[in-house]
Amino acid sequence: MKQAIDIAITQLGICETTGKNDGIPAKRYMRGDELAWCAGFLLFCNEESDDPDITPDDWTYYALRSVKTFQAHLEKHGCFLPRDYASPGRNDFIIFGGTASDVNVKGHHIGIVEKVENGRVHTVEGNTSNKVARRSYDLKDKTILGYGRVKPELAKIPAARK
Repeated sequence: MKQAIDIAITQLGICETTGKNDGIPAKRYMRGDELAWCAGFLLFCNEESDDPDITPDDWTYYALRSVKTFQAHLEKHGCFLPRDYASPGRNDFIIFGGTASDVNVKGHHIGIVEKVENGRVHTVEGNTSNKVARRSYDLKDKTILGYGRVKPELAKIPAARK
């Protein structure tokens, strides 16, 4: 089964033409709109995956291109896990706030978890330095707001991590 992360890996290196949310990202991930595209990238990867539970209809696709709306959608459907209560897994969404001082800013950036290793979460993200690229963060990074799971039954909140 092809998961969203598998699709994301095939997109590594795709970049904007001029650094203004244009080129292939605008056409492929944002359906022609030259807007910030990290959430659109995630939606594209989900749509191209084999998981039927994460392909939104057209109206939802356009609404979820905003990271704030995407996070609110995950929260509403019981699929969002705050950073302190979750251990991320492959194919989870990772949602970032602003800087460490304004981490409570909802939905600043989003990516897909590739793996967790040695206390770090490794991701593939769209619109990071104007391209699709791998990134890595300490699991305790204060800019991480939390993680999204594809299905509500996978997002039961366990006891807080120590």
